[in-house]
Amino acid sequence: MVEKPPCVVLEHTPEGDRAHFDWLIAPDPRDRDPDERVLGHLRCPERPDLMAPGDEMDVEIGEPHRWRYLTYEGPVSGDRGVVRRVAEGTCAVGDAMGRMILSVSWPDGGAVYEAEGRDGPRRRLRRVR
Repeated sequence: MVEKPPCVVLEHTPEGDRAHFDWLIAPDPRDRDPDERVLGHLRCPERPDLMAPGDEMDVEIGEPHRWRYLTYEGPVSGDRGVVRRVAEGTCAVGDAMGRMILSVSWPDGGAVYEAEGRDGPRRRLRRVR
């Protein structure tokens, strides 16, 4: 069986702003330098791991994050708030006819999501199953 890369959902509470959730996805399962910016990033208004099949939300593709955020909790540099881990799992990312397909194993079971393009970095995320 092929090992899937790790992923994590962080609750990010910026100073003086509303919390959001950063879904960070590694490109492969091998370990990296903690400061290497290789984690794919979907900024979500709600926790993606709690979506039920058929649920949808608008998300934004963000800048790659450092590998250390797969295990980090605490203050974010530059007074950008605090992050707290709320979910972790493994995630394989694929593409089908222009849609990003995310096959995830959360601790309580598997899920499949599709992210379709909008304008620029915006995507519509839907849990398929």
